[in-house]
Amino acid sequence: MKLNPLIYSGAGVLSLLLALSLCLKAVDSGTVGVVYTFGKIKQESLQPGLNLIVPFVTSVRPLDVTTQVLNEKYYSKSKDGQDITISASTAFLNNPQFAASTAATLGLDNKNISDRALRPGLLATVKGVIAKYRMEEIISNQQVISEE
Repeated sequence: MKLNPLIYSGAGVLSLLLALSLCLKAVDSGTVGVVYTFGKIKQESLQPGLNLIVPFVTSVRPLDVTTQVLNEKYYSKSKDGQDITISASTAFLNNPQFAASTAATLGLDNKNISDRALRPGLLATVKGVIAKYRMEEIISNQQVISEE
């Protein structure tokens, strides 16, 4: 029995489409793709959209580069030794140019990034600023202090 050449060409097209789909990686808007080759992070990252990769050798993981807001409550002491609770907020985003080094040092999870890179600095800043003022100055100069 002889197979129809149309079956061969259909199988060839299907194989080509399968191979091409393995070589394409979509990176979502608001993220960059951190590229791993055999598990090692490469310095270049992939921009949002369709990107070509080498299947089975290269993997891509997303890093969120949208603006995130970190809201925290801190407990500190004023200059005159009184306890005070401060609510502080900061906005941050991961710089796409440093996606590889961010992934290597802090990981890809924004919670981990904020826990390790932002919270300690924000806490030190809040405590340092609050410790310079007496309680009555904090109450009467909230706007000035918040800009510090």
